[in-house]
Amino acid sequence: MCFKPTIMIALLVFVYLLLCMPMVLAASGISPPSLPPEERGGDYFIVFRFLDAHGGTPLANHAVQCSFAGASPTNHVSIERFSDASGLIYLYLSAGTFEGVCMCDSDATPGSDYASNKLLVNVGGNASKDILMYPVATVIGKLYVNRAIAPGAGMIIRCPSEVPDSFARNTTTDQFGSFTFKGVPAGECTIYGITSILTGSVSLNLTRGDVYPHDLILTEQLSSGNDFWSLPAAILAVVVTGALLGFVVPRFRTPPKHQVHDSFPADRKEEKSKLKSDARMSSVMKTLEERECALVELLLARGGELRQRDIRKELMIPKATFFRMLIRLKSRCIIDIEKYENRAMVRLTRFFLTGKSESE
Repeated sequence: MCFKPTIMIALLVFVYLLLCMPMVLAASGISPPSLPPEERGGDYFIVFRFLDAHGGTPLANHAVQCSFAGASPTNHVSIERFSDASGLIYLYLSAGTFEGVCMCDSDATPGSDYASNKLLVNVGGNASKDILMYPVATVIGKLYVNRAIAPGAGMIIRCPSEVPDSFARNTTTDQFGSFTFKGVPAGECTIYGITSILTGSVSLNLTRGDVYPHDLILTEQLSSGNDFWSLPAAILAVVVTGALLGFVVPRFRTPPKHQVHDSFPADRKEEKSKLKSDARMSSVMKTLEERECALVELLLARGGELRQRDIRKELMIPKATFFRMLIRLKSRCIIDIEKYENRAMVRLTRFFLTGKSESE
């Protein structure tokens, strides 16, 4: 029985690949993960190991979120995984160059704990990569001018630390005067707010993984000699553009009064009776998502306020989803978050309960 030379060559190549590929993979320390086809973003699998940039410790058992964009607008990959005991996650990418960022989240803290610098990943085959992660925090709040919310105003945050370089340093308040800064470097930072005539600032000491609800009231007159004008021209352009967009203020309310308590009011929920939902509140709740509606219903059932951790425990909502819900509900003036040391109380606002602002 004779074989043609081409067939013999093909058989030899097949046997070589069959015998040698396991050794190549073992030498690289990479093992293909068992992922369903719909979760694969490409043909090549990539292993990421996440390390604390300040100590090199693997970030084990963290919720990891990565977002990568390729050259094509349709080549966008979002990954959500839990790192293993060695800080590893696995993902599939197609060949090409990807830019993106990753964040790591521990269940022990209310916000995101770590963020990477901007990542550039060149994919041409199976590979592994170490990613340094930097401690971060989250800052949320509202901006007020003359005791009224300030939509369309410019917000800037300055931190001595330049890492991670992936967080947005400037933003604009939404129609409810709310702002959010995510992935802010832990440590001393200063928040600036500015309109066409007023400015103001507040300094915060941010701790890794925390969420800081902090409102800012503008009182200082803006003048040509003000130090704020020394900010980069590009940022000022964003600020001024946002101020000139002419947003219509939909409602007015006074800033919440922040009280300092020596201890957390653990028994406040027993002092309140169940609140009934009227037609106006029901119409607002119809515009909410299912989980948001369940959160509001729980607060009504508990007299209008409840500990933040108790809400999440009763509704069994993942932490990242839960805090995004809180931010959305706070931006719509449905809830307020009062912080007591390292714990927080969530309460329904007077505006949601009565349709009136705090000043009325």
